[in-house]
Amino acid sequence: MGKFIGWLGGILAAVIGGWLVWYLTRPPATTTFEGMVINGEASAPVAGAMVSVEIKGIPSSEPYHDFTDEHGSYRIDFTGLGKSSGATVQVQARDFQPAASTAIATVVLDNRHDFVLKPLAMAGPNPPPPTSPGAAVGHVPPAAMLKYVPKPAKQAISIQLRR
Repeated sequence: MGKFIGWLGGILAAVIGGWLVWYLTRPPATTTFEGMVINGEASAPVAGAMVSVEIKGIPSSEPYHDFTDEHGSYRIDFTGLGKSSGATVQVQARDFQPAASTAIATVVLDNRHDFVLKPLAMAGPNPPPPTSPGAAVGHVPPAAMLKYVPKPAKQAISIQLRR
């Protein structure tokens, strides 16, 4: 019986020791803010819009920025962000009214927020919206029909936060 307990104790020590090494050396989780910026009038992606993410609950309160790609997608990855952190996301684009900012009380690992922007009033007649072949003239598909093309991780803004 004593050999069995010694054998069992050795196995438990190896398992617990392995788990402790993994737990203490694992990389911190990555928190992602991503989404799409859409022209609400033309139901098209907005390229070049500036997305600002301001993290609450960290010493540096400066906002971090990314610009949307040709699909209107943005992505900012944070490593080392605490679980009790909050955030505010804002969007601006040339020739568009700023969108209302989005406040996030407690961030999760994957935060997706889409923004629909309204164009500024232009002087003169409005040009007709773009149409696709086979579509009725002047028909604009709803923004909900746009396909979300995520920004690749290699193009994301990556920020390492230190505590």
